[in-house]
Amino acid sequence: MTDLHEHFAAIADEAKHYDVGNSVIRVARRRQRMVRLAPVAVAAAAALAVAAVWVPLTGRSGGDSVTGVDAAGPAGRAVVDWIPDKWTVPTSALPLPADRPVGAGALVYAPCPATRERCPDNFLLTRSGEQYKLPGELAGLSPDGRWLVSGPEGARTLRDLTGTGSRPLGDVTVAAWSPDGGLLVLEPNAPGVNPASVTVMTLASGQSRQVPIHDPDDWAVRDVFPSGDLLLVPRRDYDRGGNDGTPMPSLTGPDRSGGDPGFFLAVADGVTGEQRGLDVPLTGDALAEGEQISTGPAMPLVIDPAGRTLYYQLIRDGSSPIAGDLLALSTKGEVLERYRLPAGRDAGERRLLAVRQEGVLLAAHRAGVLTVELLDPDSGERQVVATAPADCRVLLPGTVSWQMM
Repeated sequence: MTDLHEHFAAIADEAKHYDVGNSVIRVARRRQRMVRLAPVAVAAAAALAVAAVWVPLTGRSGGDSVTGVDAAGPAGRAVVDWIPDKWTVPTSALPLPADRPVGAGALVYAPCPATRERCPDNFLLTRSGEQYKLPGELAGLSPDGRWLVSGPEGARTLRDLTGTGSRPLGDVTVAAWSPDGGLLVLEPNAPGVNPASVTVMTLASGQSRQVPIHDPDDWAVRDVFPSGDLLLVPRRDYDRGGNDGTPMPSLTGPDRSGGDPGFFLAVADGVTGEQRGLDVPLTGDALAEGEQISTGPAMPLVIDPAGRTLYYQLIRDGSSPIAGDLLALSTKGEVLERYRLPAGRDAGERRLLAVRQEGVLLAAHRAGVLTVELLDPDSGERQVVATAPADCRVLLPGTVSWQMM
């Protein structure tokens, strides 16, 4: 199993998703030629002082083409108010106090090497730089840093870090946070069983509702829109352009056979659970030669805070596949833009984490160092906003998967 297979399998395990099997990574059925940066585009970008854009192919179905944004340049450095740029592991830390607010959290981390199966200690790092030891092995932090889920297995607790309020959650796992920080989606922790419903909680009021998941053995919750609708991904590899073009069991619509690469998603109503299919074709220049499509419960797919754009990460093929370029998708499944990330032997790897108002969050793994980068979707510029200590696993706000070297 490659490192990337292990990475996605670990994510699926942490999120309590199942039936990953070999569906996490599959090779696209039709390869496309890699688009190179055109000198004309570079000159035009320099003259206009705008983002560098490479000229896309024009062989896309229907005569369309995908705008390419060059995000492969050297990363700058930036200071933001929601995460310290550096921190050190304390020799000791107080437990998280229950009788006073500590302020919004910046991240949760565990100081232990990736070779260890479990880490004995988790720490909360606040935006002001204070650190507190957390109970239990698992945790989750809302995108705005206000809400913390932590506690031992079977007895999770939701805590308001800007106050003292808390409430028991029981034996649950964080499935998703809405990108605007307003909603929390919880799954019952039942190993080996795919949940037939999830709990969607409005964090400001504490009110919650049960939303059914139709065909739970086929669909998993990947994210939640600010509206409360759920973004579902296939648990197994139902290829939209497979042998017979058969869609997911609960999807209706035209048969899209013919071998074109792409995948099916679904959007479930945030109250009734009623599903509508979302077909994402990756024809023309959306997919380059030597790239793969990642599907399954842990597929790298997130929603922007406005709920209007999805970001999806391709896989670079090779002897050891790694995370590749990003695609911006409309909520109708159209490919809007392609972001070319650094590639090459010394470029390291960048994994899609989440989208904030300021841009797209990436975890950059390079030369044994883990950094957090912020990608500006308009310009393609990347900025390093934080560097983790050595041998640390990091959980960023609004995410459900740990990052480690």
